[in-house]
Amino acid sequence: ASAALVPPPASAHPDSLSSSRIVVRGDRAEVTVRCQVLSLLEVLELDLDRDGRVSQSEIVGRAAAIVDYVGNHYFLSTGAARDLSGGVALRRVDGGARFIPPRPGDPLTRAEGAVDVALSYVADEPIRDLLVEMALFLDTSPGHIDVVSIEWASGARRIFSLTKAAPRQRSDPSGSGVVSAFLGLGVRHILTGWDHLAFVGVLVLGARSLGSLLLLATAFTAAHSVTLALTALGVVRPGPWTGLIEAAVALSIAYVAADLWLRPDVERSRWPEAAGFGLLHGFAFAGFLGQSLVHEESVGLALLGFNLGIEAGQIAVVLVLAALLSRLRTDDGFLAPRWLRRSGGAAATAAGLWWFLQRL
Repeated sequence: ASAALVPPPASAHPDSLSSSRIVVRGDRAEVTVRCQVLSLLEVLELDLDRDGRVSQSEIVGRAAAIVDYVGNHYFLSTGAARDLSGGVALRRVDGGARFIPPRPGDPLTRAEGAVDVALSYVADEPIRDLLVEMALFLDTSPGHIDVVSIEWASGARRIFSLTKAAPRQRSDPSGSGVVSAFLGLGVRHILTGWDHLAFVGVLVLGARSLGSLLLLATAFTAAHSVTLALTALGVVRPGPWTGLIEAAVALSIAYVAADLWLRPDVERSRWPEAAGFGLLHGFAFAGFLGQSLVHEESVGLALLGFNLGIEAGQIAVVLVLAALLSRLRTDDGFLAPRWLRRSGGAAATAAGLWWFLQRL
């Protein structure tokens, strides 16, 4: 059976994510929550034979505990007001768990695998609206995101994300929101992705003017948009190269940062690096997007929203950094003073090399 390496206890992992699909038919709501095995390992004992690995048979043996944990941290109500008050809780009447083995190139399962947890809920009358509340993994991974997709009998679909800051959301058949939900995911991903932030920061430090900075941002954006779209739509499949791509992203940061550190006074355009390495970063963005599209059929709209979110977050970072640099005096034509170019480049070089070694 496929297996997963067990991380140290209570070791929260980055990009903690689950994906929920809710199908409403009459007085029943069928829920499938796909969880990363890493997330479950942080809250449950799954390594029954204590061999340092989690196998399919062990997931089956702990299915009841997995269902109880998810069911006790995932709540559905109906009849809630639009201000999220009131409502009657649905009763959980059934549940089961199925192991998803590791698959090369699958960004959700990666090397660890995932678990589909099926839950059935019933109401006393036909369900006309739902209030969904999620508390999954928030104690061990406060940044955890659950992407919810609700399918109504009329064919209407509602997409939104739940987080620790916003753990509740109401839906009815008139709702929509694929673009807005994934736009929020894109913004959060870029603002919490230290490697991508470091790359953008280095480009800002090496820019000579706001115009050249916009050219760099445009080149980076255009390049990663191409590979993000091709990968998310299934045209390009990185497959077993995913790990090497992640390592290459880290190395791209170290390369550009080292050039800035060692040659801070060189006047040249850096847009070829921005475009070339943007292609690599696009594959990495697609990995995160792929996790959140497990049950998503509106791939095009989700891709649009996610890409817009990434760009909004990236533009915000660039503008903030440019505003801060405008307060510093320079006399050599660069946005950043020489001491900051060298020190920032050195710090980003060290960070990039550290991430590279971690990902090998």
